[in-house]
Amino acid sequence: PIWTWERRDALLLEGIRAEVARKAPDWDVRIGDAKIVNVRGQVRLTDIVVKPEGESTPVLEIPECFITLDPDLLFAEQHQVLIRKLTLSRPTVTLIRHADGTWNWQKLGRPAPSGQTPEVVVESGSLVVRLEAADGLLETEIADRKSTRLNSSHTDISRMPSSA
Repeated sequence: PIWTWERRDALLLEGIRAEVARKAPDWDVRIGDAKIVNVRGQVRLTDIVVKPEGESTPVLEIPECFITLDPDLLFAEQHQVLIRKLTLSRPTVTLIRHADGTWNWQKLGRPAPSGQTPEVVVESGSLVVRLEAADGLLETEIADRKSTRLNSSHTDISRMPSSA
């Protein structure tokens, strides 16, 4: 129906949020928006933030992500979702070692297996490593979003599935 077509992006965002909550129930994941880009199965997500429980700083921030789905399976009778490719634009990974020796990412539980191995492309990624100090010592930040990035300018990473 027309009503469903007009609400397609809102329904998509709702479905993605539900799937993320099902696969990673103890992760605090926020997704700002989702848009269907084209009928070839491309979806654009914006403002993705992943925070471990009890942490104030996100472990992952992704301003923009493109997901390429298999359109043949998506529009088939069963409506299967098979992710072919993930393109992460300008993600920032922030790893924090607390004064007690634990890392922020250790609070993220292991997500449920998906059975999918998409190609993953990271464009202009940043890595920040912060070492919190015990009493009386200075805090250290190894990489800084504003100046130091891997390779001094940006990092592009591509991961292809082994079957490709």
